[in-house]
Amino acid sequence: TTSPGGATPLPKTKALLGKKGAMATNFFIHTPICCPSRAELLSGRYFHNIKTTPNPDHPAQPFKYPACMHVNETKVNNQTFAKYLNEAGYTVGMFGKYLNVIPDYVAEGFDAWMVNGGGDYIAP
Repeated sequence: TTSPGGATPLPKTKALLGKKGAMATNFFIHTPICCPSRAELLSGRYFHNIKTTPNPDHPAQPFKYPACMHVNETKVNNQTFAKYLNEAGYTVGMFGKYLNVIPDYVAEGFDAWMVNGGGDYIAP
């Protein structure tokens, strides 16, 4: 695709990722809304496997009113696709918005990490 000014956006990126990598040309997401969608993509798990449920016996439960739209972030942060790619010898980076709530540590498996939760970026 060419922009109105005649420039082709990101030609090197397209050549490296699109032509030498994998393209998802017919991709569907189970829960097409904000944080649950990203959490499913990162973890490879359906929403019902990563969601939180209120626990009336523990009012201080950290996931009672989550900012990530009822996603238990711990289940995502500790088991992303990056962990498995890293174990297979790949170098894995995450740049941009991660989840609505970002951990105060680099999620397991990421070698490069410059993420935010929709606000300011943080460095590892």
